[in-house]
Amino acid sequence: MEAFMLKTGFYEKVTQLEAQQLEEGREEREARMAEFRAELERQAAERGVKLRLPPAPGSSSSGAGAGGNAGGGSSVERQRQ
Repeated sequence: MEAFMLKTGFYEKVTQLEAQQLEEGREEREARMAEFRAELERQAAERGVKLRLPPAPGSSSSGAGAGGNAGGGSSVERQRQ
């Protein structure tokens, strides 16, 4: 049975399908995270809160991204008025 599966290319096809599913899942997660981040930033601006968020995955910023947080981690600071 194993020889048949190897000879017919079963494993290569399964690997391709799994890779495709992983890629689609990653794209969906990134889209949801972008929506969540936009909503979080909108609500923070609405309430006058300054956010320091780590750069979004896949962004090419070098620490000067959303909120300018070069140290990593996420924190919230109340703006002084």
